[in-house]
Amino acid sequence: MSMMFLNRYLDVVDAIEEHNPDMLATSDFVETDIPYEIELPDEPTLPPEQHEKVKEHVLTLAMKQAIKPALRRDSRNCIEFSLINPETNERASPCLITGYPVLDDRVVFDRFNLMANKEDWNKFVLSAKSIRRESLQDCLKFLAKWTGAQPNVSL
Repeated sequence: MSMMFLNRYLDVVDAIEEHNPDMLATSDFVETDIPYEIELPDEPTLPPEQHEKVKEHVLTLAMKQAIKPALRRDSRNCIEFSLINPETNERASPCLITGYPVLDDRVVFDRFNLMANKEDWNKFVLSAKSIRRESLQDCLKFLAKWTGAQPNVSL
C-alpha cells in the first residue's frame, strides 16, 4: 500500500509543478475518501533532496516484479482506510489512534462518542507506557483529556 501512496505523492508534486490539478484525476483512489478536487499549494513541501529519495524508492519498488501496487480491503470489502462505504453510503466512526474505520472490536469513550479499534488502542497504550518517551507521554495526557478517561489497556 505504501507504493500507492508514494506514487500519489509523486502525482501531486507533478500536478503542483504543472499547476494542473486535473492531473490527479486517476482511478486509483476512486473508492476511497481521498478528495480529488483540492487546492494545490504553489510549491511542494518536501525539499528536492527528499523528493528525489522518494522518487528513487518508488522506482526501485516498481522494478521489483513481486510488488503489485494495491489498496487492501476490509471486512466490508471497502478500501481499508475508507470511512464511507461507497455502496451503502454508511459512515464508520474513525479510530482516534489511526483514523481507520472502527468496525469490530472497539473501545468506546463516552465523551464526544469517541472510539478506537481495540487492537490499535492497546498497542499504542502499551507502547507509550513501556517506551516512556516524552512525546508519547504527552499523547497519553492529551488522550486522557480528550476522552475523559485514563488510557489503559482494554481487555
